[in-house]
Amino acid sequence: MPPTEHRQAGAVARLEAENAALRAESAKLRQRLEELERQVGLDSSNSSKPPSSDGPRQPPARRRTRSLRGKSGRKSGGQRVHKGHTLRQNATPKHCGSCGAALAGVSTEGERC
Repeated sequence: MPPTEHRQAGAVARLEAENAALRAESAKLRQRLEELERQVGLDSSNSSKPPSSDGPRQPPARRRTRSLRGKSGRKSGGQRVHKGHTLRQNATPKHCGSCGAALAGVSTEGERC
């Protein structure tokens, strides 16, 4: 091989090695960029991060979907036409009010639960 061809072959080999190293570095940097972009995209709405970590520049809050239930026309709370009912005391209880144990055969002066 003439000296010029030998120099050219050496230069080509050096450039190919440099090209391979740059491609590997570029692939590593792309992977790191993707990871950083993923981290930047995380906030309290799409991760387990607390809302306080969102920072001052958070996107505007999304509107929650409203209930599909229609209005009934009545006021909220207890209605005047509803008659309440409560449990009445039983003259002869069959179960303990605290623990629920049967009271059959237990004296009225017995121990407390």
